[in-house]
Amino acid sequence: MQLSGDTANQVGFGAGFNMNKDGVINGILSFNEDPAASPIRNLGGFFQMEFMNIGGKEYTAPNAQVYDEFLFACIAQMEYRVNRNVMPYIFAWYVPSIDYGAAEGTDADGNTIYSRQAYNNFNDNPTYDADNLTLTTKLGCKITPFERFYIDVWYERTDQKAGDTWSLDAGLISVCCGINL
Repeated sequence: MQLSGDTANQVGFGAGFNMNKDGVINGILSFNEDPAASPIRNLGGFFQMEFMNIGGKEYTAPNAQVYDEFLFACIAQMEYRVNRNVMPYIFAWYVPSIDYGAAEGTDADGNTIYSRQAYNNFNDNPTYDADNLTLTTKLGCKITPFERFYIDVWYERTDQKAGDTWSLDAGLISVCCGINL
């Protein structure tokens, strides 16, 4: 669906739902806005909500535990185009989870440590649970010094919560250079 009059920079809204063979219904709502086409001058970004097990149907997860919770996840980014060459942004991603990937071992307090590589491996079949969550936040700036070349610099952290205990990430600073074709 196009919400703005600018056909070169479309704004989008999407929705989709599915049901698996066990009758578990999931859904997604998504909205994106290009700063160049925004009704609020130079402000854009995206927002997406994912709904898991909308009907609260009982199911057996890959870890053999039985769940019946309705859960949701969301991801959002807000960006402001200062001028043609500079666009700062803020990003957040929330997902309820329990299985962060393959366990790497335990720390001095006996808490399980998960490898970042395993956390990003989609073959690990994560199990979702309302008592545990992952929250990733990012603050960055995309700079385009000349046409088709950009530099993206950001600070990112991923904090995790298990029960009532938060595991806080010290974060990292990243730089990415790219070419738009």
